[in-house]
Amino acid sequence: MKGMPASLLTIFGATGDLAQRMLLPSLYSLEREGLLPDKLRLLGTARSELDDNAFRTHVAEAIGRFIPAGERSDDVQARLLARVNYQPAALDDAASLQRLGDRIRELRDGDVVYHLSTAPKFYAAICDALGAQGLAGPGTRVMLEKPLGRDLASAVAINDGVARVFDEDRVFRVDHYLGKEGVQNLLALRFGNALFEPLWNARHIEQVQITVAETVGVEGRGDYYDDSGAMRDMVQNHLLQLLCLVAMEPPSHFDPSAVRNEKIKVLRSLRPIGRDDVARETVTGQYTAGAVNGVA
Repeated sequence: MKGMPASLLTIFGATGDLAQRMLLPSLYSLEREGLLPDKLRLLGTARSELDDNAFRTHVAEAIGRFIPAGERSDDVQARLLARVNYQPAALDDAASLQRLGDRIRELRDGDVVYHLSTAPKFYAAICDALGAQGLAGPGTRVMLEKPLGRDLASAVAINDGVARVFDEDRVFRVDHYLGKEGVQNLLALRFGNALFEPLWNARHIEQVQITVAETVGVEGRGDYYDDSGAMRDMVQNHLLQLLCLVAMEPPSHFDPSAVRNEKIKVLRSLRPIGRDDVARETVTGQYTAGAVNGVA
């Protein structure tokens, strides 16, 4: 990211599933490895009416649930929790947004990163709220979790809404699948291995099959999946990124622009599945009745 190391990371949607399952455990791992800036503070915000201590308990529970017991340390957890604060806010409550703005100004001591761990339909409104508070100027960056929108029109609207407030070089669109160890290893296997790279082409590969065999079910995300669906959440999002990494040509340089250009070439070469071809060229399934936390 451009700019100085952040002094404050503000997570919108901090009590949600993505934050609990991915972001908070990742921050714990970074704390354990000594990779967080010394002066970094963490501010969670969501509609839930919690105070700092209640949110710290929430963070500790996420660590206990999603960090393996052998990797947990009371000392590391204490260091992370010492950074943690919380401020409730709602987009339809101007007074709560003012209080959130005051808390950000109180805690920041330099650059600020906003991580929007919410439904994408709220991205533009959150950015507008930050802009109205004067909290989106130089020294701030925003991270957006994909997928962005339900279709091309909504994706364009979201990007336009964010661009009203943040310059493009301060906007970071996140696909957390690209940070998985297996995906990182794929890059090394392809482009850092003189044995495989000359063979990684249509003359030597007959078929490519990408399988995402997850052990996690819908669990508490039923409302999200009813609204978004697996096609938007997984296929056009994570799986297309994996396809690009498998099929792209070696980039001229390993910088974001060169890698993105090679990915775009792959996407433009794909043959879209027409409406009349869906039944013949796809197989779909649907979750049936199950249990969440042991309760049917």
